[in-house]
Parts: sequence; C-alpha cells; structure tokens
Amino acid sequence: MSTPSISVLIPAFNHELFVGEAIRSALIQLGPDDEVLVLDDGSTDGTLAAAQDAAADDPRVLVETQAN
Repeated sequence: MSTPSISVLIPAFNHELFVGEAIRSALIQLGPDDEVLVLDDGSTDGTLAAAQDAAADDPRVLVETQAN
C-alpha cells in the first residue's frame, strides 16, 4: 500500500458489538489508498478479534493493541 492520504483512527475498548460496523462505515467512505487504524485498548471482550477479522478482509485496516 502506498502512503495513505487519509487515516481514520478508531480507538476501542470493549466495543465488540460496534467496532465492525464502525470499520465498515469508515471503509465505504475512503479510497483505495486510505487506511483505518483500530487501536484496541486491552479489551476483554471480542473487540480485538472483530477488528482482526475486518483486517483479514481488507488490507486498508490495521489493528494495534495495548494494555489498558
């Protein structure tokens, strides 16, 4: 991927039910060279897995995690 002109940051903590929808919403508004960065703040539910699933489906999605 080339250097993105737009980066969307989605911070998330225990938002398993909403993170996938937030990612999809951002992706439909972005171009092919833009990116969505999901920062998981040590979620204890399925937030990280949902974000990683989205990243597996679209190379524009990048996922990072950190301890809360």
